[in-house]
Amino acid sequence: SVRVWDAETGEEVRVLKGHTESVVSVCWSPDGRRVATGSFDEAVRVFNAETGERAHLLKTGICLSAVAWSSDGRRLAAGGGLGKMRVWDTEAFELVHKLKARERDDGIISVAWSPDGRRLATGHDGGSVCLWDMEAGKRLCALEGHVGDVRSVCWSPDGRRLASG
Repeated sequence: SVRVWDAETGEEVRVLKGHTESVVSVCWSPDGRRVATGSFDEAVRVFNAETGERAHLLKTGICLSAVAWSSDGRRLAAGGGLGKMRVWDTEAFELVHKLKARERDDGIISVAWSPDGRRLATGHDGGSVCLWDMEAGKRLCALEGHVGDVRSVCWSPDGRRLASG
């Protein structure tokens, strides 16, 4: 389950239930109206942040590690085992991309959208970072150099640089 807290008082506001395995990633939509959760149960659940009711159940077939909304809230990405990723259009929650990294890129453990929403970065447990063109739904390149897992990827505000670690 996911717990939503009042950050000023420390009180629990609500519990978002439904996953049958550990929740490993939680992400608020940019407008603050929805919360997306990813789990080892191979599902993304999207909840109404105000009521706590589940709005969407997105089955992926992937043991998930990361979920992320695009900055405009129009797309939601989820990545996980075997370098697989799913991307949905959030207007109707239709699957728009079903992607897989190179065989040697291993599982996806971090995901971040570029500020303009045109690219996505994924960090992998094999030490690589992949950059994706999300308009075409294609991998642009793999960035090498890490010795261990890439647990976090983050774009600069202008989208010209990417930090990973």
